Amino acid sequence: MAKKSRSARRRAGRAGATASALEESLAGPVDAEIPAVPRWLPTTVFAALTAFLFRDFIFSDEMLFGSDTLGMGYVVRALYADAIGTLGRIPAWAPHILGGTPFLEALSA
Repeated sequence: MAKKSRSARRRAGRAGATASALEESLAGPVDAEIPAVPRWLPTTVFAALTAFLFRDFIFSDEMLFGSDTLGMGYVVRALYADAIGTLGRIPAWAPHILGGTPFLEALSA
């Protein structure tokens, strides 16, 4: 068995020391107690914060209006009405939307 050179032994010693130091730093202090956060708390805090920030809109009689989906909505509604009238069921395929997509997928396009 060949002996390792001094520099090889030194590198191996440093690598082992670095790995053990890394493991210790990742493990963190063993004695530290991390307080448990209830699972419902973050959801409740974010919901309350959202309600507070948007309270003027949420508690009003206004409606959120978006015009970016109106065009596709008309096309999908027409396809649905034609399929119900012709086939008597929900269409499985929307051939003219995005080059052809399943109908239920076309609703979200």
